[in-house]
Amino acid sequence: MPGVRLQIVVGGRAMKWPHEIVWKSPRPKAGELEENGRLLRRAILLLVCLHFSRNTRKKEECSWDYTKLFFEMCNGPAIPVIEGKYKFTKDVIELGYLAPKSVLVRRDQSARSQWSEIESLDASSSQRLCKPLRSSGGRGIYLAPSSSAAIEFCDHTGVPYLIQTAVPPVQGDFRYVFQRTPEDLRRGLPPSLRIVVERIGPRVQGDGRRSVEQLIDSLPRSKKDKARLKIAAQDYIPAKGEVVELVGSGNLTYPKWARIPNAEKLDRLDSVLTRFLADYERYVLRNSLAVFCADIGLTSHGDVVFYEFQLPFVSPYFYNLDGVSNRKATRKRLWRLMQESGIAARELAAP
Repeated sequence: MPGVRLQIVVGGRAMKWPHEIVWKSPRPKAGELEENGRLLRRAILLLVCLHFSRNTRKKEECSWDYTKLFFEMCNGPAIPVIEGKYKFTKDVIELGYLAPKSVLVRRDQSARSQWSEIESLDASSSQRLCKPLRSSGGRGIYLAPSSSAAIEFCDHTGVPYLIQTAVPPVQGDFRYVFQRTPEDLRRGLPPSLRIVVERIGPRVQGDGRRSVEQLIDSLPRSKKDKARLKIAAQDYIPAKGEVVELVGSGNLTYPKWARIPNAEKLDRLDSVLTRFLADYERYVLRNSLAVFCADIGLTSHGDVVFYEFQLPFVSPYFYNLDGVSNRKATRKRLWRLMQESGIAARELAAP
């Protein structure tokens, strides 16, 4: 696909996609193997806890501990763990970029006590997006029609929530990743690699006869996915040829399928993200990230909006796309590169 080969020059160098590079991992040292083994064993234990625990608070603790651990594996201990949903978006806004404005409702407080802040989030719209502070994959998201509905919803959850302005990605929903090599980190260079994936939410096309729920039944999806999609389904019968978006409950779409962005979108994202990363590292972190990953979107006006800082999980999207050559080898190479960059980041942080 033409978008895969488009390159952007950063700091005098052209960034590449991971399947375009030739990089061989050096033989790991015994100490590195031991340290990586310790971190991976801890990560597996936290994932088991996250998957099997039935206690909501315990799940939240495991999720946050896993985030901290994986962040350190990728970026070393010199950079404090980036709070992906709350502080990150506040930093984005303070730097002059676009992100949803948020009010944090903690476990020990009532959302109603923050009525004025929630009401003043957006004077142009009554909608408010409710998002769990510690969750992923779109779980627990609710698009409230008003501030009062958002407050009532959050006060019944018993877990920390964000109440945000609703800024949907009308022209595209993306995951964007920068990756520095160990050499980039040691020499203080911009990232060598980037990955951009456009995620497309599920939709059905009407035939004038069947309801939305009946059209969902005809999708080539698993029963589990269909059940999720039917939660918001109505008895509405769309006209022939009418396209109905099945997921409109949040700023990001779920479940998703993906594609490489076209050249125009890719150029727009690259231009904004490279400027943002330079500003973010200079004024907020005062340090270089080995891996930067964020969920972003394009608004109806073509503005780039930042939703969340993320752990760099792109394999479910990127490695299954047409236009990505040597998929299995590329996946292994990028995973090993992330490990090597994490080792370099930890070495640089050592006294």
